[in-house]
Amino acid sequence: MMKRSMGWYDLPDNTTGELTTILGADIEAVEGLVGLPLGYRVRVLTSVISGVAIALAYAWEIGLVALACVPFIGIAGMLQVCCSRRKVVEPTDGLSAPTIMENGLRGISSVQAYNLEEKVGNDYEHALEPESAGKVRSGIIAGCVFGFSQFAVFVSFAVVFLVGSQLLVSTAIDFESFFTSVLAVMFGALGASQVSADFNSRQRGLISAARIFGTFYGPTDGSDEDGGDVSPIEGNIKFDKCEFSYPSRPDFPIFYKSSERDGVSLSVDQKESIGLVGRSGSGKSTILQIIMRFYESTGGSATLDGTEFSALNVSHLRSNVGYVGQMPTLESPR
Repeated sequence: MMKRSMGWYDLPDNTTGELTTILGADIEAVEGLVGLPLGYRVRVLTSVISGVAIALAYAWEIGLVALACVPFIGIAGMLQVCCSRRKVVEPTDGLSAPTIMENGLRGISSVQAYNLEEKVGNDYEHALEPESAGKVRSGIIAGCVFGFSQFAVFVSFAVVFLVGSQLLVSTAIDFESFFTSVLAVMFGALGASQVSADFNSRQRGLISAARIFGTFYGPTDGSDEDGGDVSPIEGNIKFDKCEFSYPSRPDFPIFYKSSERDGVSLSVDQKESIGLVGRSGSGKSTILQIIMRFYESTGGSATLDGTEFSALNVSHLRSNVGYVGQMPTLESPR
């Protein structure tokens, strides 16, 4: 299993609210690709093939007319698929609605203390406007295309009835063959229309599945449970002209090369204790985060016992390191 890089959580779009939205709405949409919906699509496709086959068996003239109408129905279905792929939701300039809700609920005491309930509500409403407007347009487009697909089906019915009635009047076929073939075509065409209507939910399921896999198997730290060096750790740490900048702030490096400095360099031997002293933002915690492999250095070298931290097994490394952050959350034993 791949381990996600800590930098993923620094990006403003990757919040708890966005993650819960993916785990809720997107996973529900993926249900349209597997399970009962998949079996339903197979059943409908079988009914279409069976209907045309029965029509050809009882009255081949009506069966051929039905086959000639299939491309018309197929074009309507493909048009519905193309329209369902269009993204009609306008992008937001600021934070997304789930992120605003998450921040407001997380800091509810500060929101109440500074009387910001109305502002948070207005921000949330403003963030919902592009999505709601896009949903309205999507609904109008989907309704029009669905109406066209139904039009294609009923036009096909009319053509089949017209040809069948002419054959029946001219005694080219008997009433039993006419009735059986027409009913078979009708049920098959209704099945085809239901398949095209289901394309919309299927497309949403594909998009949601892509988001889910992109979230859980997207940018990672490049390691897995079994990969990397698992040699016994002695504890010799060395930073040699190490450079680093956070993924969310690539233009504001913490450790960098300049006329006055050449990255950060330090050496800590095993069983040696040191103290890192500096102003806030100078990179004290960043050094520890590189050691823990929360982040990867962007230049220079950072090694443990002569091995780059990026080449170490994450589980093995962190199982040998004790770390208490600046703002620890400790629970008393029960």
